[in-house]
Amino acid sequence: MRSVLGDIVAREAYVMKRALTPQEIELFEGYAAELKKWNSKVNLTAITKDAEIAIKHFVDSLAVFPFLAADDTLLDIGSGAGLPVIPLKIVLSDIPMISVDAVAKKYIFSVMLSGV
Repeated sequence: MRSVLGDIVAREAYVMKRALTPQEIELFEGYAAELKKWNSKVNLTAITKDAEIAIKHFVDSLAVFPFLAADDTLLDIGSGAGLPVIPLKIVLSDIPMISVDAVAKKYIFSVMLSGV
């Protein structure tokens, strides 16, 4: 059974002409769980409710994916808690992506989730 977060991300990605696989939805749900867990310790974001994470973090991050081509490379400067680079990497795993942030706690979180 998918979560509310998974349902929202899947529905909105479909509106953007991208059907998510069950594995991709699971990755988004895992990312949200880790974001909330880490956020309780190191304050990564003020957005902590599943529906808000889905819309304000994940769907907003995915809004640029229709404009990326297979031969592009993405540089995300000021990535914060891995946004938008991690959601984009979930749906565009073949495109090289680089994430940069000056805040150590946010960078460490992004590096820890690079396997998401």
